[in-house]
Amino acid sequence: MRFTFASEFLRKQGGLFEFNIKKAVLNTDFPMHSHEFNELFIITKGTARHTINKQENILSPGDVFVIKDPNIRHGFTDPKQLEIYNFSFSSDFLGEIGEDLLQMPGFQALFALNARSIVGNNNYIRLSIKNRSDIVSIAESILQEFLTKASGHETIIKSCFTAIIVKLCREYQATSNKTTPQKLDQFGKAMAFIEKHYSSPIQLKEIAQVAAVSERHLVRMFNESFHITPKRYINQLRLNKAMYLLNNNTLPIKEIAFMCGFNDVNYFSTRFLSFTGKTPSQYRKLKR
Repeated sequence: MRFTFASEFLRKQGGLFEFNIKKAVLNTDFPMHSHEFNELFIITKGTARHTINKQENILSPGDVFVIKDPNIRHGFTDPKQLEIYNFSFSSDFLGEIGEDLLQMPGFQALFALNARSIVGNNNYIRLSIKNRSDIVSIAESILQEFLTKASGHETIIKSCFTAIIVKLCREYQATSNKTTPQKLDQFGKAMAFIEKHYSSPIQLKEIAQVAAVSERHLVRMFNESFHITPKRYINQLRLNKAMYLLNNNTLPIKEIAFMCGFNDVNYFSTRFLSFTGKTPSQYRKLKR
């Protein structure tokens, strides 16, 4: 089978169902390329050299890469019966991800954070033999649903793909001390803690303790990678959560403010106006 990527498919689908899956065996080189969509690929058999920008890796069964940065170029050389599952999906494909998934350090490190901006590398793990078998089985189910397109296939694909993501995140957490760059691991733990506790007061020292770094080092990590302080990141996260709630329910604004970690509704309104250019009431009316 000729191995191609799914940029055209994703463009055609627009905002409807921006997802594609390919399974192929590579025996010829695949040139360096980049793409706008997110890519997850899993190696199940064979070997090859995989180049990401200027870094080369020897691929083997169980290797998993997540590529989310359009500035990254990657390709395969010298493949020998390289069996690969390739998932292409837009950033919005998963829709409303469960809060418990956002609170997993593995999700933050693999799917939310841009590893390239943090450690100069991509998001990568190697699966255990058991997890490899489980994930391949789920991938086959997704492939069949994608090809047959039976009634309800979109729902099954999303749920099965989410199951793969959860298994990858658990694998990450089980092996992160051995295989993950330390800085990415620290960021993943920090972000997961913030996602779990954003609705309550968060002290810088608490985040630093979870990430196993000093407070000064934590601030430096955020500034170097995101050009933002941890405090500002938390405030922006809270405001983004508030925007979502204002769009999707009729709860009183005061209650939304409290749910998003703002104990003073006037302060919330001031910060929201500065962030969006509109008051919470104006924003809600505009989106309905």
